Amino acid sequence: LGASMAHDFAKLGAQVILSARRVEQLESVKASVIEAAPAYTPAPYVLPLDVTDLEAQKVAVKEVEAKFGNIDIMVLNAGQSQRILAMDLPFEKFQQLMHLNVDSVVHMSQLVVPSMIERKSGQVC
Repeated sequence: LGASMAHDFAKLGAQVILSARRVEQLESVKASVIEAAPAYTPAPYVLPLDVTDLEAQKVAVKEVEAKFGNIDIMVLNAGQSQRILAMDLPFEKFQQLMHLNVDSVVHMSQLVVPSMIERKSGQVC
């Protein structure tokens, strides 16, 4: 999903910032975007990030804002599902899932959305 959206945004001329834990995958997506849309956009910026590290989120947002200015569109598509009955899910795994799927999304939104509200511009997907 993230790679597909990166391609779509790049074709629209957006400065795309790619974030995930695995740098190799980010570099692969970057290369594919450059190959597919070289005339449309600046090269994607690779910013490795474990979204469950809330302090790293703060650093990443500051880096992006310092380098590129305001964040106009933020896509929060990190997540994981667990296909298991709730009674069979170890509680520690449940906590990990909630931290990834809920806590990290809320925290990142708290870091970025206030600026969007202040500017009366921006979107979170």
